[in-house]
Amino acid sequence: MTTFLRCSQRAGNRHAVRACAPVAGSPLDSPRGEEIGALYQNLFGDTDRARAARSQLTGSTAEAVAARRELAVLLSQLRLLGLEETTYARLRDQLLTDLAGEDGREALLDAVRAEARGVPL
Repeated sequence: MTTFLRCSQRAGNRHAVRACAPVAGSPLDSPRGEEIGALYQNLFGDTDRARAARSQLTGSTAEAVAARRELAVLLSQLRLLGLEETTYARLRDQLLTDLAGEDGREALLDAVRAEARGVPL
């Protein structure tokens, strides 16, 4: 799954999700999977917007709150794909590690949970 998401963000556009097709029959092989790929690009892509969102994740500005909410949406959408709990947790932890490093992963998860408004992440 992370391979599909990373391929999507490297290609740098909404239609890249089709060019980086997920494994047939996987949870991301659907229209919803395409939408999740686009959400992923908003945070992990190579655009100025994505870099700004990543740099804001730990701040206290309105932009930081918005970036954490966007990450909470992404994580909740991944959860709604029906992954096994261990698979979801592994994917979530990998995405958070990509953003904050191993040492900052738990603090980022706590900050994102605070913006998730009760949605389990």
